[in-house]
Amino acid sequence: MYPDEGVVSGLLQIFRNGEWGSVCMTGWNSREYTSLYDYSGANAIVACGQLGMVPVPQRQGPSSYPPIGSVTLGDPITRKPYWVQPVFMDRVRCDPARHKALHECDFAGWGVTDCTEEEGVVALICSKEGGGE
Repeated sequence: MYPDEGVVSGLLQIFRNGEWGSVCMTGWNSREYTSLYDYSGANAIVACGQLGMVPVPQRQGPSSYPPIGSVTLGDPITRKPYWVQPVFMDRVRCDPARHKALHECDFAGWGVTDCTEEEGVVALICSKEGGGE
């Protein structure tokens, strides 16, 4: 993640068994979990929280990114989803009331994935300052 307009943004990666891996977008760009807060899904709340941050409301996201809540849709220039292999987590479902770290969330299993390049992997926008809370 790197600083941009008062927030940090970048690819979400997991370090496991000495290797970095990505998280599939499946479930992250869905509005299914946005009822918890107005601006972001439960997965983003847990992932940003694990970094000691909070998700950035859509209206405060960097202008160079097209966020859905705190999850970016892909490269702003090519308009293609981000794609970094290996994919360690897929079909992630977090509940901030129960999960404080991404690995505690429900998911398909370590390395169990049918993620495709068309789906892409997760990139987040988080804030150290408290975002829009």
